[in-house]
Amino acid sequence: MQIAYHPLIQQDPKKRPNVTRIGINIYQPAWTGEPCNWGIIIGNDSNAMLMHLADLDHDPFYALRWESNKVRHFVDCGAIPNFHYDLALELIDFCAKGAMNCRNSHFWVFSSLCQLSSRCNMEIIPRVNEVLRHKRKERPVGFMDQLGYTKP
Repeated sequence: MQIAYHPLIQQDPKKRPNVTRIGINIYQPAWTGEPCNWGIIIGNDSNAMLMHLADLDHDPFYALRWESNKVRHFVDCGAIPNFHYDLALELIDFCAKGAMNCRNSHFWVFSSLCQLSSRCNMEIIPRVNEVLRHKRKERPVGFMDQLGYTKP
């Protein structure tokens, strides 16, 4: 499927001919002294695009390469059928517009993904990067913990 134009997604048809998955990436663990920002993953696991919503002091909309070493939690929302791709773009726009007012509301973002998944008949499958999860004995309680997917 040709990637539809979207201002928040870098266009690279040769390396990303298909947009197959969407999810939330929570990274930058709190013990590094940096905030745990959230982003939206577009693409597949091995060659994905992260749309990172930065803090308000910086440009809030820019895309970065998938960096597995920065992963903290990834909520895999499954494959998006081609005919539902517009809904994925709709979700991106929705999250981006709401980010200014709801930047710290991970539940709000997760709820948006749930709404999209229900419309696309997708199953939400939580995954945790075990290496980072157990990197420190005392790790901060994260967004996935609050949802009950991981244990403190």
